[in-house]
Amino acid sequence: MSDSTTVEFQLKEFKDRLMEYIPETFVFSGIKDKQLKKKISAVKNRYDQLVKITDQSKNYRPHCIYDLLFLTDIDSNPNNRYISLLRHIELTLKEIKKLINPALLPKVKDTVVQMLTAVDPKLGSNYQYLNFFAELLGIHFILKNGFNLEDIERPLPNGKKVDLVFKSEDDSSLLYMDLISYHNIAPDLHRSDDGFKRFLIQKFNEKIEGKTEGLNSKGQYLNINGENIPFTILPIIWGDPDSFLKYRDLIKRLEEELINVTAIVTLLTEIDDLGNVHYTFTTLSNVLERIATP
Repeated sequence: MSDSTTVEFQLKEFKDRLMEYIPETFVFSGIKDKQLKKKISAVKNRYDQLVKITDQSKNYRPHCIYDLLFLTDIDSNPNNRYISLLRHIELTLKEIKKLINPALLPKVKDTVVQMLTAVDPKLGSNYQYLNFFAELLGIHFILKNGFNLEDIERPLPNGKKVDLVFKSEDDSSLLYMDLISYHNIAPDLHRSDDGFKRFLIQKFNEKIEGKTEGLNSKGQYLNINGENIPFTILPIIWGDPDSFLKYRDLIKRLEEELINVTAIVTLLTEIDDLGNVHYTFTTLSNVLERIATP
């Protein structure tokens, strides 16, 4: 078999898996064969490495969409966490498409393409695809809380771009928002509420100050062409929420006190009595409350 024939065979397998688990996401992305072929080598390298760690793979945190697709082979349960997460990605996109202005779909498509093409050739701690998935989750979360999506990646007068622009359903006021994903946060490294609070606020402020530089921001507002527009961030925490349990009260207070933080959110994984895996994108304080009072 020639190299070109091998590539074509791998490409077919590639597309078959995408169509099996996330057909609407794949079709919506409009990714061409040429784009997928560029990723085949990296995905093949990842797959070979995953096969070598089969015994540990059930505890492996996927680092790209294709990890999820190939790890479905290892866990034979049709409702396993990998398949369930792929279904959740598909469902999130379907709902966004129903809720937003069709004129914004090309910008959502850009996010989906980046999510599907974020692939490193080596296993490691690069969760880039989750950052793009987080954008979809964040959009859906705010849409469900009384806002309409107005824009994605809108340029600012300081030369930067704000991730998302929403308009309130109540009074048509604008809200500028940035999303930020945090991976591998280790709460146990902080010995007190004060220490962990300082850590989080420093992280949040780095994002806020970096984006609002030169915009004469006052409190929660940005001065955009003479108009004061609220600016906020939506921090997304990836990882095991149990590790944050001892900071439950602190996180709830921070969500209430920090004017530039909409909420601290996370993707909750739950398993029902039948062993089915379900995902819910909600506030971290809500998750911790549910864990503390089962």
